[in-house]
Amino acid sequence: MPKLPAPPANNDNSIWQLFGQPPVLKGEDGATFKALLNRLAEDLAPIGIIEHGWIWDAAYLTWEIRRYRNAALALQTLHKHRGLKMILDTIYGREQSQNVAERWALREPEAIALVDDLLKLAGLTMEDVAAQTLSVVLNDIERLDGLTARAETRRNLLYAEIGRRHATFSADLRRSVGGIEDGEFTELPTSGKNASGTA
Repeated sequence: MPKLPAPPANNDNSIWQLFGQPPVLKGEDGATFKALLNRLAEDLAPIGIIEHGWIWDAAYLTWEIRRYRNAALALQTLHKHRGLKMILDTIYGREQSQNVAERWALREPEAIALVDDLLKLAGLTMEDVAAQTLSVVLNDIERLDGLTARAETRRNLLYAEIGRRHATFSADLRRSVGGIEDGEFTELPTSGKNASGTA
């Protein structure tokens, strides 16, 4: 099967600069985005400026997907003390649960030990706290899941378009090569001889 032309060297960032600034926010790792972009280019072998633009968009969308997933995890960590408080309300009393949950969030050793003891006495674990926390942030996570799903759909459409474009190119190349291979060739006379082979 004929091979597609090799993509331009991906360590040349000039072509990527045509598509704008990388979607890297403060606190995110620009080197990781660059590695993602170059890896996609290696795997998908873009041909021409149009496909390079698609690769850029695919990297952009993948970065957004990564951000949404990280945000969903961060939300559950950020609000874990709220889930804990809701459980402590029922086993320790509302008046004390707020103070304990806040101290636990600050990682005070005494509060951590107290929470462990209270959960153990109630037959509960931190998995139960995680489940309760999920109920607190579920609406936000569902919105993030929706954003993730839409970005994944758009990215997959880009992958499919590149695949169709490459398949068409490969088919045209096979037909062209096949026509050459199947054609009839006429041997040209060598220098110094006529067609009959005499000098």
